[in-house]
Amino acid sequence: MNHEVWVATLEVQISRMSGQKTIAIVMNAKSFSDATDINYYITNREDKYVTPE
Repeated sequence: MNHEVWVATLEVQISRMSGQKTIAIVMNAKSFSDATDINYYITNREDKYVTPE
C-alpha cells in the first residue's frame, strides 16, 4: 500500500520556550481543508536536519 504525506517545516518562537524551534506539519493531503489526518512536531534540531524528506 502506498501512502503519500505532505510535510512543511517552519521556524517559530514560542513564548514559553527559549530559542527558535522547528515545527513540522505532516498531513495526508495537499491542503488543510482536504486533510483527514494532521500532526505537528516540535524539535530543537537545526532546520538543516529537519527536512520534509
